[in-house]
Amino acid sequence: FLDGAREMVVWDSSTGARLHACGPVQESFSILPVPRSSHVVTVSLSSTAVWDVGTGERLMSLPGDNFHGASVSPGGDVLVTTHEEMGLTVYDLGSAARLGAFNWSADDLEDQGDVEGDWL
Repeated sequence: FLDGAREMVVWDSSTGARLHACGPVQESFSILPVPRSSHVVTVSLSSTAVWDVGTGERLMSLPGDNFHGASVSPGGDVLVTTHEEMGLTVYDLGSAARLGAFNWSADDLEDQGDVEGDWL
């Protein structure tokens, strides 16, 4: 939960007590849990970061900007981010190593004759 101080606040769900805050956090539009861990990923236009909600520590910040979304693998070991430039980047969550990237342009998508619908 992000409060007015741009912190992600961790609450004890059984008592309602505020445990601690992680931050500062950019204005995030997505907070994703990482399966099998006490970590979450925050995604904003200007940054993507991985946090330990148990300690409030930022574990890693991923390079780049213009992030539009992210997804964590079911095993919690891979993060895929989407970018304004219409690309995907794949990261190893254990090391923050960039595993690969896939970029395309709107022209590439429009050239596909069998693509139907207004999904762009």
